[in-house]
Amino acid sequence: MYELQCPSCNKPSHYNFSDYLLLCPFCSTSFRLDQENGQKEIFGDHYIIPNTIDGATGKELALEWLRRLHHKPGAVEQEFFITDVKGFSIPLWIVSLEGHTAWKGLVKKNNRQVIRNSTSEYLMETGQFRRTYRWAINARNNICETWGLTRLHEPTEPIHVEWDGFPFDSTFTRGRLSDDEQQRTAYESRNYFEFKFSNGLPILGVQVNEEEGLRRAKNQIELYHYKLSCLNADYLIDYRTELEVAGIQLTHVPVWKVTYMYRPQGMLRHVQKSKEKHLLIDGFGKGI
Repeated sequence: MYELQCPSCNKPSHYNFSDYLLLCPFCSTSFRLDQENGQKEIFGDHYIIPNTIDGATGKELALEWLRRLHHKPGAVEQEFFITDVKGFSIPLWIVSLEGHTAWKGLVKKNNRQVIRNSTSEYLMETGQFRRTYRWAINARNNICETWGLTRLHEPTEPIHVEWDGFPFDSTFTRGRLSDDEQQRTAYESRNYFEFKFSNGLPILGVQVNEEEGLRRAKNQIELYHYKLSCLNADYLIDYRTELEVAGIQLTHVPVWKVTYMYRPQGMLRHVQKSKEKHLLIDGFGKGI
């Protein structure tokens, strides 16, 4: 930790120079530091989504979620034990972009009569599709410290996800226990970064720069579109994806981790061992 003056309010504080962005604890200014010449550059595209829950609320949300899944809702308090509730405000690079993909491949014929009258069992087909994203990339070096945040992407298509990013809007609008369609999305409710919006949550530092975040987002979406293209053909011959980037923003997102254990009553307690499990809760929209 080193002492440094904020370029905005000029108040001195201690900072970790291994972080890409330094956050002033007094005025919430985000700035970069060039360690070679000592120059400071204020970073403006930094937002935060307000945290709206506390530990007690997180615990009750977890229990309510368990009641909805359990075959005996009234027995949840006797069989499930909340062992830990922790929250953090996690930095994510939100990349706004549009992907255009064109593909060409061989599709197997289904009509047997057509197959008999042809020299091949396959037809050549082409197609294209377009999708728009706000793609989220973890701005921490250790992406595994966020307890499963890397597995939040659950596409509706039958493909296996092999990347850590996810479409922000569709992810943080699911899992809510209430059906309030008028509720604003997390992205729409963001504010310019100020520590007060964390409402007591620890703010995790920014360790990954925007160039790295943009590179990873492009690679992941290209891989995503490749797997989507493979669904359209039995043998994919060619595909091409073009990405149009509209912008990139840094956003701190409130996430709570709830750790619980299941200890069944009755005879099951002799055959089923207790095991720790985890839930992630969106600290703004209360989605699980």
